[in-house]
Amino acid sequence: MKKANSNKRKSLLFLVLFALCLSFFNVSCGLDVLKEVLNDPYYSENTPIADRDSESDFATSYFKFTIRKLDNANDFGSASIYYKIYNDYTKASSEESSLISASDDSVRKLTSLNTMIQYGYKELQYLDDDEKLHSLDLPNGRHELWIRLTNYDDSLEEYSAGVMVDNERIGIPVRLTGKTFDFGRSGTYDENPSLTHNSDNDSDSDTKGFVEKQAEGEENIYYVVLFGGFQMLDENFETVASPIHHLGRVKIDANKEKN
Repeated sequence: MKKANSNKRKSLLFLVLFALCLSFFNVSCGLDVLKEVLNDPYYSENTPIADRDSESDFATSYFKFTIRKLDNANDFGSASIYYKIYNDYTKASSEESSLISASDDSVRKLTSLNTMIQYGYKELQYLDDDEKLHSLDLPNGRHELWIRLTNYDDSLEEYSAGVMVDNERIGIPVRLTGKTFDFGRSGTYDENPSLTHNSDNDSDSDTKGFVEKQAEGEENIYYVVLFGGFQMLDENFETVASPIHHLGRVKIDANKEKN
C-alpha cells in the first residue's frame, strides 16, 4: 500500500511540474525548442495566378512586390527569391497550396523555408549586361522588385524579361544553370527544362517538379512558381528564417515563340 501511495505521489508531482513547465514554456523545461521566427517582410502588389485552361496574359504575367526592412534582423540577414518549374498543373497547384498552408500555420511557418527547399525550390539568379551570373539576394532593407520571367516583346520594356530593383533594371532572370525561362526558343540560353539531370549541375531543380508523361494537350507547357524568403544567422550562427511568401505562378507555353 505504501508503495502504491508513493507511486501516486510521484505521478502527481510529475503532473504538477509538467503543468508549470507548460505555463512558463522556458528552456529549463526542455520545451522551448522552436526558434523565434522572423517577420514576413514581403508585400505583394501583383501576384500572377495562371491556371491550366487560360492563355498567358502578358499584361499581368509579372511579379511586383516590396520587401520591407526587418527591425529584428541583423547584418547577416538577406532576402531571396525562389523558383520551381513544373510540367504538371496538378502537382504545381498541390505543392503550391501545401507551402502556402505551411507559411500560414503558427508552427509550420518556422520551418516553411526548409520545407520549400526540400520540395526542390532553388534561388532565382540573374544575368547582367555582361552576361555574368548573380544570385538575386538583397540585404536587409526596403526594396521594390519587378520580375518578368519571359520575353513577349523585346521592344517594350514592360513586356521584356527582366529584373528591376528599386526602379533599376539589373538584368534578366535565369535558372540556377544560367538558362533563361524563354522555353522553346532558339537562343543560346533558351533550352527547355529537361526530365534528366543536367550533367553540369545535378542539383538543378528542373527535374524535381516533373511528371514522366504530360497530359494530352499539355505537352511542353510549364508552370513556374515563385516564393520569397528571408533568413539570417543569429548570435550562435544558427539560421533563423521568416515564413515564406507566395509571389505567384506563371504559365509558359514552349510551343509558341511568344510564350
